[in-house]
This record gives sequence, C-alpha cells and structure tokens, in this order.
Amino acid sequence: MVAVTRASLIKAAIVSSLSSPFLNLYPQQQTPSESSYAPAAKFVREEITQIIQNQDPSLAGSILRLAFHDATVRSVASDPSVGGADGSIRYELDWSENRGLSKPLKVINELFELQQEKFELICPISISSSGESTSTSKIPCRSLSFADTLAISGAAAVEAAQGPKIEIQMGRKDVYQADNHFLDDPIQNMGGRS
Repeated sequence: MVAVTRASLIKAAIVSSLSSPFLNLYPQQQTPSESSYAPAAKFVREEITQIIQNQDPSLAGSILRLAFHDATVRSVASDPSVGGADGSIRYELDWSENRGLSKPLKVINELFELQQEKFELICPISISSSGESTSTSKIPCRSLSFADTLAISGAAAVEAAQGPKIEIQMGRKDVYQADNHFLDDPIQNMGGRS
C-alpha cells in the first residue's frame, strides 16, 4: 500500500504539468535540463524564493496556479505538441478560470525581463584577486524563455512553501497567442487510447 501525502500530490501535479511528457521539443535530442541553463535557472529560483519568503508569502499558491494553468491547455487532436507549458497564459487572463492571475503574472513578467537582461548576452563575471575578469560559471549562459521562467517559478514556489524541490526540464518555446480554450477533441478519442 502506497501512502499518499500532500507533498507527494503536489510533486506529482507539478512534475506532470511542468516537466510535461508532452514536452517533445527535441525529438532527436536529449531535452535540456536546468543545469544547461544553470545561471538563469538558479537566478529565477532564488528570486522567486526571496519574493515568497520575504515579500509576499501568498504568492506561492498564485504562482503555482499560474504555472499549472499555463501547462494544462493543449490541442490533443490536431497536434499534441501545440499547447501545454508554452507561456500562452499571458494571453488567456480574460478566461474565467484564470481570474486573479494578473498579480502573479506581473511578478513573473518582471522576473522574465530581468533574467533576459542579465543572461542574454554575457555570463555574470567576477573580478579575481589579481584583477582579472573571470566567469562565475563554466556553463555557457543562456536566458530562459518565458515558458521556462514560469515553469521554474512554479517549482520554486512549491519549494519556497516547504514542498519538495522539483527539477524542471528546459527548452520550452514561447507562443505569442492564446492556446485553444477547450480541447478540440475529447481525450478518450486520442488514437485509440483512453
């Protein structure tokens, strides 16, 4: 018999939505992990944790809800790679189920822009005791897509609320329009699967 705890339910929901099995952006390649975006991913995790723990603890649930709502809309019949955790929530705030998500979206938007400015062109550098500029990371810097920023923020919100640490697969592509509001075909009719 398996014990189901609140933490295990939260982890299952986050892992299934944010580390989506539908995330097939690199069908012939390994999907990038957080470590391939280490400086930016670490920055986002730390900022979300700081915001939740020191500024507004009520944002933990709202950020998680925002990430979940972004991840749950998908087009199952026409193309299963359409939808999911793709940043479309930015264009879906007028949907009734997304009421109350404008505040956490504003926080994530500001964080997304900040990490883009910080990691888009160069890695953060430090000055050694001899006066030489050195990179603080041996991993090349890459900024995150909005969708990856949101997915990491959702996982960081769980962790900041004393939940488990959830590693997030990276590589989501942003979309610039709302996803389909409703499934275009019932899920039970997906290619004979139920």
